Amino acid sequence: MTRPADAMPEVPALVAGRTLVIAESGDLERYNLDLRLARRRSTPGESAVLVTTETDAEWMVRRYRSVTDGEPADSLGVVDTVSGDQNLPATYAETPTAYVPGPHEIERLSMALGDVTLPRSREVRRRHLVFQSLTPLLESVDSGVVTRFVRRTTEESRTIDGFSIFRIDFTAHDDATMARVRELADLLLWVEESASGRLDFELEHVRSRP
Repeated sequence: MTRPADAMPEVPALVAGRTLVIAESGDLERYNLDLRLARRRSTPGESAVLVTTETDAEWMVRRYRSVTDGEPADSLGVVDTVSGDQNLPATYAETPTAYVPGPHEIERLSMALGDVTLPRSREVRRRHLVFQSLTPLLESVDSGVVTRFVRRTTEESRTIDGFSIFRIDFTAHDDATMARVRELADLLLWVEESASGRLDFELEHVRSRP
């Protein structure tokens, strides 16, 4: 169904423990579907961990605040894989931030996810994950390695105990890669933009969980 660009798909099945992959046609980040959905499916007091793979942490935080009415920064943790000139983590800053030299550094990315949650480790607060895009990882790392990383993060990590949202530009990948990505998702949201700037949504329930 085609909707205005400011419309939102209903995704009631996006709950703790489930993974949503937003498969977009081209770069539709400007619509903030990932962050708007994260906001809609969160409850007050829950937190988010944002991973940047295309823009720096500052840009991602601005996007977050644009859809959350300036929610306090202490509800956030950010892993920035774009600002390669940053070396030291700022895990005790207003917005805890860890830096990774690039999205291809999978092991360092895994460690950084833990680093940004340490300042809040004693709080009883569910943490959700919003991953800016899997495309840069899949363009530089074997898809099997990316698959293992996503599964380890969403199914085994103690730092992410809520839902997870990943974006991907499906026009950048072949059918085999998209088949692997599909295996990672509980929910797959296909999004395309018409010439008039309207968005077309198609939601698939890829696998069922209790």
